[in-house]
Formats: sequence, structure tokens, C-alpha cells
Amino acid sequence: MAQSALREPEGRGRGAAPAAKEYGVNTRVLHYAVLLSVAALLLVTNIDGYDLWPPDEPRFAEVAREMIQSGDFLVPRVNGEPYLEKPPLLFWAIAAASAPFGEVTSVSARLPSIIAALIALLCTYRLASRLMGARVGLWSAIVLMTNVRFAWQGRMGQIDMLLTACLSAAFLAFWRWHETPRRRWLFTFYAAIAMAVYAKGPVGILLPLMLAIAFYWHKRDRRRRLHLFWGMLGIAVAIGAWLIPARMAAATDLGATAGSLVAGNLFRQTVGRFFLGVSHA
Repeated sequence: MAQSALREPEGRGRGAAPAAKEYGVNTRVLHYAVLLSVAALLLVTNIDGYDLWPPDEPRFAEVAREMIQSGDFLVPRVNGEPYLEKPPLLFWAIAAASAPFGEVTSVSARLPSIIAALIALLCTYRLASRLMGARVGLWSAIVLMTNVRFAWQGRMGQIDMLLTACLSAAFLAFWRWHETPRRRWLFTFYAAIAMAVYAKGPVGILLPLMLAIAFYWHKRDRRRRLHLFWGMLGIAVAIGAWLIPARMAAATDLGATAGSLVAGNLFRQTVGRFFLGVSHA
């Protein structure tokens, strides 16, 4: 094993966190290779050996199929009717993964979740390595990878693994921004949050925002708190770029107002799921 060395983060600014002990490049490459190989084996084996499982997989695959068939990637649809229950990221990802196959298949419907699981594993490894060293990073990723629910979701054509990957990337970018205040990490943090919202709605904002608020409140770093306002504003613009036109188009089909669709959908998928017993179907 390569000799360990204490390495300071590049461009450390005032108040930056100390670097954890990391191993050499060869060791990290070996860790990446081991993680990706074992994860791919767990996630890919027999992935085409069974049909899409209801209720979610067939429905989400159908939304992607109708997007490809109609050429309308703005409004998700099932049987030609607007499907407003979920944001579009998974449907777009399935449609993109299906392009090489020429059609939506069980493999292409699950491929986005497989890739997202690999991203989540690598982000977990990298974050734990920055905090506590590469050995802890490796074991952290192994524990995550061998978690039954994680491995299960990584093989399913559902939204949850996309959300996990986006949030993992956001947490890693946030810590790197704290270590070395470079704008690319701040941009990555907010871009990952926006992608998380495109994956599964408001929950994609709540978790990283609570993390950032609690962290900066504890650190009493007023200068860095300022970026939260501008970051949230940027996320709102990014989300509105799809949400407003999509709801306006859907409102025309359904004979409703765009505002009522947005409000109803947000309430149903957040408060409704907690308190009103909203069906998952």
C-alpha cells in the first residue's frame, strides 16, 4: 500500500477545514476500481432477467416511451394525458438511455438508477476520504454498497436513486467549498440541488438547505451565508424554466390554471403524503 501522506487542500482559505489523511493516487485508483467493479456486479447481474415491476417501473417507462414517440419532453404523459405526479428527470434519463436501444426496455429503464448508484458510491467514498482518510472512505462506500435497500433501489427504474446521487453530490460539493472556497464547488452544490428537485421535488432542497443553514449558523460565517440567498434564487430560476411552461401546457389540456396545478401538485406530494394518506399508485 502506498505510503500515507498528510495533504492540505488546495487553495485553502481562511477558516477552511483541515485536510484528512489521504493515501497516494495509486491507492485511490485501486479503491475506485474495486468499488466500481463490485458495485457493477451487484447492480448489473441479471438486470434484464425480469420484467418491469408495477406500479412504478412500467408507468415511468411508459412516460419515457411517450416522450420519445411524441417528441414532447416538456409535459410527461401517460396514455396521452398529462402526468404531473413526478418531476421529469427520471423520464428524461430513461429516454436518453433508451436511444441506443431504439426503444424503452427493462435495461434502459433501469440504467439511470445504476449510474446514479455508482455516482452516490463515489461521492460517499470521496467525502468520507476527505473527512477521515481513504481507508474510512473505502469502508463507508462498501457499507453503503452492501446495504440491501441501496442495492435494491440501484436496480429499479425508480426515482429514489437519482435523488440519492444528487444529494450525495451536493453534500460532497458543500464540504469541498468549505475546504477550499472555489466557485466551482459552490456552483456544483446548487446545481446538484436543482437536479435533486428535478428528480423528486421539494425534498431535494430541504435536506441540503437545512445542512447549510445549520453549518453556517454554527460556524458564524456571515460572509458565506450570503450565498444561500443567491443560490436559492438561482435554483428557483432553474426550476421555473421547466415548471412554469410545463404547467401552462398541461393546464391547456386539462382545462385548469397553471397556478392551481402547481399548488395542488406541491401540496399533494409533500403535505399530503405526510398527513392525508395519499396513495403511492
